[in-house]
Amino acid sequence: MATKKRNALKHGANAKEVMLWSEKYEDYESLRADLYLEFTPSGSTEEYLVRALLDPPAQDGIENR
Repeated sequence: MATKKRNALKHGANAKEVMLWSEKYEDYESLRADLYLEFTPSGSTEEYLVRALLDPPAQDGIENR
């Protein structure tokens, strides 16, 4: 069980924050703007999909087997 817990810390799959300490907010905003320009979402489903590219939804309880 301890190994599983360390893996989450090592790769950040269960992280609550979107950005790492070494990343710049300006780069994130630039990526966000570029994605919205490229995909121009219309409607809530398309909006959700573009946001999922930026901030992948948490997959709590799902394990890769």
